[in-house]
Amino acid sequence: MHRISLVAKKANPVTVQNALLTTSDVDLALALYDVPDQERQVILEAAGPTKALRVHQELERLTRVKVKGKDLLTFQERFLQKIRGQNVGPTKRYFRPNIE
Repeated sequence: MHRISLVAKKANPVTVQNALLTTSDVDLALALYDVPDQERQVILEAAGPTKALRVHQELERLTRVKVKGKDLLTFQERFLQKIRGQNVGPTKRYFRPNIE
């Protein structure tokens, strides 16, 4: 089980939902990028169908850019902090097109 799934499962459901709803779609897609589909679906159920659809669309867009492992870890850590009820500041992101 992915560590985001483990933390989300143990956390207060209201805090998890708040974290999901206050995280931008692209940031959430990056945080959940390597979470297995079934676990990702369980997490996104707390956000509602509209947010889940938008995150899935962002995940599809991310297939067209280069995302480094360290960037994924950064977004995962930020999301984990939000799940734990900690405040996080604004994010900076730039991804190169995946031209191969």
